[in-house]
Parts: sequence; C-alpha cells; structure tokens
Amino acid sequence: MKSYERVECGRSDGKPVFRYGNVTAPPYNVLSYTWGRWAGTGTALKIENVSWSIPSIDKKHFSIEQFTKTLKIVGEKVQFVWVDIACIDQEDKMAKAAEIGKQAAIFHRAQSAFVWFNTLSAEKLLALLADIAESAKIIAEKTHNGKGRWLKAKSQSLQELFQDPWFSSLWTLQECYLRPDAIILSLSAEKVKVSGLIGNSIYLNLQQLIDTCLSVCYPPDGSLAVVSDFMHSQIKRVGFSEIKASNSMVLLSIASRRQTMETKDRIYAIMQIYGLRLGDSATPPLPSDLGSLEEQLCAALNQRSPVLAQLFVSKDSAPPGRAWQLRLGLAKPFRYYKDGIVLGLDTCPIIPRDFFNVVEIEEERRGKIFLSSGRAHYSGYAWDFENLINIWEVTQPPPRNTEPQIQFRAPDMNSVSCSIYLDICMYTVDINDMVHGDQTLYLNKPLLLGKILVARYKSRLKILILGKIRSTGSNWIKDSNSENSDAFCGIIVIEEESNIWRRIGFCTWRDDPVDYDLFNCVLG
Repeated sequence: MKSYERVECGRSDGKPVFRYGNVTAPPYNVLSYTWGRWAGTGTALKIENVSWSIPSIDKKHFSIEQFTKTLKIVGEKVQFVWVDIACIDQEDKMAKAAEIGKQAAIFHRAQSAFVWFNTLSAEKLLALLADIAESAKIIAEKTHNGKGRWLKAKSQSLQELFQDPWFSSLWTLQECYLRPDAIILSLSAEKVKVSGLIGNSIYLNLQQLIDTCLSVCYPPDGSLAVVSDFMHSQIKRVGFSEIKASNSMVLLSIASRRQTMETKDRIYAIMQIYGLRLGDSATPPLPSDLGSLEEQLCAALNQRSPVLAQLFVSKDSAPPGRAWQLRLGLAKPFRYYKDGIVLGLDTCPIIPRDFFNVVEIEEERRGKIFLSSGRAHYSGYAWDFENLINIWEVTQPPPRNTEPQIQFRAPDMNSVSCSIYLDICMYTVDINDMVHGDQTLYLNKPLLLGKILVARYKSRLKILILGKIRSTGSNWIKDSNSENSDAFCGIIVIEEESNIWRRIGFCTWRDDPVDYDLFNCVLG
C-alpha cells in the first residue's frame, strides 16, 4: 500500500480540487475505526511514501493481517482509501491539526464510508440485533407485561453490542454523525446482510443499527417504552438519541461518555460536527490549551445560534465569567462488572429532552453573545423576569401542590413553550434542590419556580432574549407531552456587579415579550 500527498490543483464550484499522484479528484472510500488506545510496540502496517513512522497497534486489539484485509474490503470498488493512520502525519503536530480540521469534508466527499467493529463476528452481530429487534417488537405491540425477566435477558444484547471499542470513542461519534450511511464491517471485515430490520439497505449500516437500538426505548408511535433502567442507560451511554436529534448541540452533552487519548481531543474530536477549526487547526493557529479550546467552541456556537447554544443546564457551579459556556467537562468512564454497569462521574451539562428536536426560526429580536477583550458580552433586548411570571399567573395552570415536581408530567410542568431550567449555582442551589437528570428536569414547575425566584431576587433578575425555536417533533425522542410549537427563549440572569449579569438558567415562553428594552451587558 502507498500513501499519496494531497495537492490542491484548482477549484470547481467554489470548492478545492485535489490531485493524488497523477490522479485528479479520484473517488475514494473512508474507514471509521478505533486504535489510539491500543497503540503499542508491535509490527506496524507497511505504507510506502510516508515521512512519519506508522504507529503499531497491539495485536490483542487487531492484527496487521486483519487490518490489511479490512482496508482491501473498504477499497474494493475504488482506487483510493482514506484511513487516518496513513493519511494524517502522526508526528507533525501542526500538519496533524490541519488535517483534523478537514474531517467533515473528507468524510462527506467519500464515495462510501465503512465502520469496523473489530471485536464482533458477523454471526454475533446478527444474533445481537435479532434479540434487540425482537425486544422492540414485543414492546411496540405492548405485549411485554409478564415478560420482564425475558426482556432483561434480551437487554444484555445491548451491552454486548456496545462493548465493542468503537462505541466508546469520541472520534467515532463525530464520524457516525458525519456518515450515518456507513456500512458496518465485522471482525473479519464481512459486510453483514440483513433483513427484517428498520430501513432497506442490503448490508447493515449505522442508520439501521441506531434505529433498531432506539426502537427498544422509543417505539414508532412516539411514546416512551416502559423498559428497564439498564436498557435506557445503555442507549444513553452511546448517545444514539443525541445522534438522531434535530438539535446538534445535544451531542456536546454526551462528550464525557466517550473517550479520547488526550484531553484536548475532547474538542478536536467533535468540532467538525459543526464545521469548526479551532486551536492548532485554525488559520492562523489559536491558543490550544483545553480551556481556550472550550471557549473558542462555545463562542463559535453562540455566534452561530445563541438560542440553541444556551439550551443547557449546568450541573456544577461555573467559575467567574464562564456561566454562559456549555462546558464539556471530564468524567470517569463507565465500568462493567458481572452484576451490571457502574455509571461514571458525568459533569457535562444537561440538554433537556424537550429540546433535542428544536430548530431556530427567524426572529427580529434575536440577541447576540460574543467575546470582546476576553469577556463574553450580550447585545439585544431584555425584559424583567417578573413580567413573565405575571403573564404566567394569568395564562398558565396554577401549580397543583407546593412541591417543585411530582411523579408524572402534568399541565403545570415544563414544556417546550413554557419552562424554567435552573443551573446549579450559589443563587439556585437551595431552590432547585432536586435531582438534576434529563429524565426528571421536565417535571419542574415553571410558575412555581418563577414565583420563588421573584420573591427572593425581585428586580435583580432579567431575561436576555435570544430568539425563537420550533419543535420538530422527531419520532424517536418525543414523548406524549412534546408539542409542535414555537417559543421564545432567553437566559435568566442576575446582576452581580454594575452591568455584569450572571446566567442562572434559561426559560422559554409562547407569547410576545412586553415592556422590553435594548440591553447590552457583560456576562458573568
């Protein structure tokens, strides 16, 4: 095998055209797999015409023979294959960063994409998916009563499937998002023929796999299946619901569930989902420590869509000047034991389930969040938080009891178009002293929480208007209470110092804001 340098030789329709050796703009295929955690001292893949040392891989992960066979299958119908270990300079830091900043273009332009599950045979894959599909059918037909033990046994298939290392890499999460049509290859590089699964592909692809797994917890009728916490935790761990979401920001909330070799890769491995080049991959290069990368990411996302970038709940108190940031956090990984799974420590912010499937729509009062002189600033319109609560007193159902949440969702609880979500911080910790989880936050009662906030902070609270959202009502992750509606969105802020306002949460509402004014401030 031989590696060819990519040389730009012109442009077509505003896009660069590349030459590889003597071939211009050849069709090529691309492979998604994982190897970084298993880089070792064994034999390396033999690649001609490279200026760097090809990393060797621990043969316990996969052998050179297996890898070579896989690449031949990937390249069956094309002359060229893109594979990171041979196409990205693994020793030149700047060259590597530049190539990482082109991942979206590389994957999108590929004629076909492939995913290699290098621990699962074709027979095992089919058996696991058959169990998952059978479980989904039983649940969809609502004939699962009395079959709890049977379903629990079948649910082990999810765990076995997701133990393949591909499902734990943050890089592969990005690649899955970029190419959900990727064909899955088994341990021996076989394409897996399927029938009876969701979709009509002859060979198993990622989209079919994701939809089949999601159908266990989210039946086609849009209801939430009553299945074990174990099933839900498995789906949640790999982020399949987030991959299917209309709001791509939700992928940031699962970054801590995936692994990278270096902490900086928590940004580099996901930034191309949003078409961003940050840190060393930017032109010219920008600061590349983890804090700077995180700030660059959040600033870019807020510039693109402040309303979507602020639909999160912080689970830990933000440092000064950083409450506006959706911080990715670090986490201890999940561990498997004979008696089940032990959850890792996850400090990533939550994006509530109601906002998985929303898009921003045009609104003339759209606010701006931007960086200037090292501080985040807001420019737009603001109105008193108390004004919203006064409107809700007239238009919303009164809280049915004095508790902030009850066991089941009711009309007085959070919805897409009427909600308050509070961050964990010094201003809310004793108000919002409930369990912060994406399965319980929607039970919060906005009118009740709003009245408590007004009683405590009165005129110190404002809403910074960010824009408007629309629920898209995607099948997989809506529940019976989700709605196809439009809503305004803003962040709830409290004045800490003169013209410095700290975010303490966000809220949504349906009716036009009243008595709002032009407003500019520094975000604390």
